[in-house]
Amino acid sequence: MSIDQEVLSILSGCIYKYGPVKNIRRTTRNTSLGFSALESFNDVYESEFGIAHFFHSIEDEKELLEPKINVLNNIQKKAEKYLCSVRVTCFSRTSINNLMWAHYADNHSGVCYAFDFLRQIPPFQTEGVNWGGVIYSSYIPEIKIYQDQTTEGMFPSLLNDVVLTKSSDWAYEEEIRFFNAKSNGVIQYKPEKLKAIILGRRVSDADRKDINKWVSEYNAKHNLNVRIFFAHRIARTFSLGIHSNEKFQKSSETSFSAKIPVLENICSKPLSTLNIVNSEQSIT
Repeated sequence: MSIDQEVLSILSGCIYKYGPVKNIRRTTRNTSLGFSALESFNDVYESEFGIAHFFHSIEDEKELLEPKINVLNNIQKKAEKYLCSVRVTCFSRTSINNLMWAHYADNHSGVCYAFDFLRQIPPFQTEGVNWGGVIYSSYIPEIKIYQDQTTEGMFPSLLNDVVLTKSSDWAYEEEIRFFNAKSNGVIQYKPEKLKAIILGRRVSDADRKDINKWVSEYNAKHNLNVRIFFAHRIARTFSLGIHSNEKFQKSSETSFSAKIPVLENICSKPLSTLNIVNSEQSIT
């Protein structure tokens, strides 16, 4: 990890949201982030869960599982209905994960927003937005239901673990989720919570120019100093770093190439100087 001291002082205590350039104008103009239904996410196991029902007696269990009653089916449907109403937005604890840049920021042509989360206070204007760090597991989460004790009003708290549990395959995301069941798909954030926007290594010059303009407008409107930083490759590694100087990114690329050793005693000539053999000549 390579982060200069200026960057470190600003990003300390931040969480990160990756996204495409096309959303930056809307995000900064409306100070809002989109919340999505779980079923729209790329994990096919989102919202899956099991039920452990604890009955008072074997007799109660037999009666309540009769086909005409089947309390478990009823609970399953109500839980699924609630989960369908939940809207989620996703952050990460890291801004230097190559897979995150590839999957969620247009293969490094997008950006990564840095939001202040130092005191673990959600950055949103709306109250009642729940949050939690994602639990990575090899097992589908299970909700526990107790006969005559668990009520429908308890569902939101019971199902939090369902919203926050994913397969261990996704652990590299280091994800933090914010969610509620009342969102219409968009929730405003507090302008001062946005600290920086990090540009991917493949952001085009045209997009870079637009981003500079939009961030300047944002800062002027809210009297803030949101910074623009740059993701760069750390020389001789597959690792990413973050720097405040755009020229550092470019010089890093040059120094990386310059450090590749030249082999003096190779058996064949460089490809650029090979003679082209006429196809009509016989090869001996």
